[in-house]
Amino acid sequence: FADFCDTNGFTFNYVFDKAETSVYEYSRIALSAGRATPAFRDDGKYSLVVDDVRENYVHIFTPRNSWGFSGTKSFSKIPHALRCNFINEDEDYQQDERVVYSGSYTEETATEFETMNLEGITDAEHVFKIGKYFLNAAALRPEVFELKSDPESFPCTRGDRVEVVSDVALIGMGCGRISGYDTNIGGQITAIYTDNKIATEAATDYVMRIRLPEVPGEYAEHVVRVASTAENDTFIPQAPLPLASVEIKNGLFILGLEDYTTFPCVVKSIEYSTMLEATLTLVPYDPNIFSLGTIPAFDSRITSTIEIEKGFPEKPVLHEVGGSPAIASDEFALEIMPNGVLRTRVIFSLEPISSNRVRPDYVRVAIRRTGDTESPWTPEAPQSVESGVAIAYAVEDGVSY
Repeated sequence: FADFCDTNGFTFNYVFDKAETSVYEYSRIALSAGRATPAFRDDGKYSLVVDDVRENYVHIFTPRNSWGFSGTKSFSKIPHALRCNFINEDEDYQQDERVVYSGSYTEETATEFETMNLEGITDAEHVFKIGKYFLNAAALRPEVFELKSDPESFPCTRGDRVEVVSDVALIGMGCGRISGYDTNIGGQITAIYTDNKIATEAATDYVMRIRLPEVPGEYAEHVVRVASTAENDTFIPQAPLPLASVEIKNGLFILGLEDYTTFPCVVKSIEYSTMLEATLTLVPYDPNIFSLGTIPAFDSRITSTIEIEKGFPEKPVLHEVGGSPAIASDEFALEIMPNGVLRTRVIFSLEPISSNRVRPDYVRVAIRRTGDTESPWTPEAPQSVESGVAIAYAVEDGVSY
């Protein structure tokens, strides 16, 4: 995953400051920056699933090895653009916004927007890639399919690419099992017989995929034709096929036009109801979801503030107020507590701050007895400078500090 992120320019910069957040939630936030989601392995350890180009499928589901196929399609209105809010590392980590346009829309033509907040993504180009991914997925993954299967589902895990054949959705022309075949004198297969008839046309090339029993999950692909336009159960290979090393009779087959024999999907989830039955939720697979096109240059339009070096706050200066001493520790400094007891304290009158240097947030008094150079200073709690005074409470009557 680290190599994948390096290749795609994905980084993650984030401060986790919520102690109540779970490890799963931490991983979800972090992995989202790399088009990934958390997952659990069979041994219970945390893992992840990356949504990326998958050249090969791991399994094919047909009405012969699955049942209960259903699907829904969303007709949601896709926005012309996404307003992606993020913290921009190039602008001193200020809040920023990048607009990512869908399809051919531009700044001049886009009128419908949606907002997306991106956590942990601080690079403007990275923001574009994630925004484009979500727009492409919304356009190219409007359907969600569901089917049930038996142990045939065991090779699949969440995130795998699978192929689907369905007579309900009119995906592929048909499927079944091979009931037999003819061979020539050289032992090559010259005709394939199936256990069901499929409506096909003469003079048309069809692709037949035959599952290889010696290689689980893999299919041999052959071009076949039929003798007449009808419902046929006899298929003639374009060229004689070598006899399989393992008997292919009763093997699963799929038939269809080239590039239309199956429908590619990605496993979104797998739920097991018993040890032998699973419900798979699938979404369409399309490599164009990960296509970015040309990444345009990004103009933040943020005007950076001019930083003026103001130095440190000025040291506090004591001064007299209306004839009163700058330091008061007599009866006028006593504080009457709610229970009527008088509390001894020392009040320091401070000169108002008027310079252009950095204003202090607070003032803090620290005291110790006169002549005691060994004991540590006793600090008071921070006090606002706006009151114009600082007060020491940790004092006793008759003691010099």
